Amino acid sequence: NGDGKLDEIRMYYSERDYEGQEIHVSVNGNETSYQSNGWFGDAFFIKLRDGRYYLYVGVEHVDHLKKIHVFSLTGGEGRYIGEYNGNLDGSLVIDPERFKVLSILQTLSTCTGYQTCHVGADGLPEPESPLYTVMQDEYEGRTGPCVTAKRPVPVRMVSADGSVAAKTEEMPAGTVFYFQRTDDQTFVEMELEDGRSCRIDVDKSGRAQTVNGIDIYECFEGIVFAG
Repeated sequence: NGDGKLDEIRMYYSERDYEGQEIHVSVNGNETSYQSNGWFGDAFFIKLRDGRYYLYVGVEHVDHLKKIHVFSLTGGEGRYIGEYNGNLDGSLVIDPERFKVLSILQTLSTCTGYQTCHVGADGLPEPESPLYTVMQDEYEGRTGPCVTAKRPVPVRMVSADGSVAAKTEEMPAGTVFYFQRTDDQTFVEMELEDGRSCRIDVDKSGRAQTVNGIDIYECFEGIVFAG
C-alpha cells in the first residue's frame, strides 16, 4: 500500500470432504474464509495502477462448472467480493487491463471460447465484448470445430466490417460451417470454406435448440455436446 512496510499475503485451503474446499486468505494476519463448492487451482495476484489489489482464485465446482472467486486485498485485509463464471486455465495474467477468461459454450455444440476482459470497477472481470471467440483446433486438416449442413440452412452474411445482413439466404446441404464467435445465447458466427462469414440464428428457448424452427440435429451433422 506504499507505506514502506512489507505485507504478507497468504492463501490456503481446508478440505470439506466431497463438498469442496474452504479457501482462506490472510493479509498481515487478518484472515477471511469462503466456503467454495469446489476445488481451487490457479491463483493470480492482481495489482492495479489506482492502488487496488485483488486475488483471483480459479475454482472447479462439483458440477464441473468453473468459476473465478475474487477477493479484495485493498485496505490491509482479505475480503471476498464475488465470483465470475469462467476460468483462467492455461492463461498467464500479465496485464489486468487485458486478459482472457475461458468458458464452456453450449450453442450448436459444446466448445471452449474466451472473452478478453479487464478488471472492472467492482473488482470482477469485465468483458470488452459480449461475444466469445471460439478456441480453434485441427479437424481433418482444417481449423475447427465445425458442423455440416444436412439440409438448406438460413444464414445472415457478415461483412468484413462486422455488420450483419438483415435478410437471410440459404446455404445448401453439404455446406461446412467453422465456428468463429458466439454470444452463446442466440447465434453463432461461422466461417465458410471460401473464407466468407455468416451468422446462424439459434433458438434456445425450448427443450431443444432449433434453427428456423427445426431441431439442430435435423439441420447439421457433426454436433457434439459434452456431458
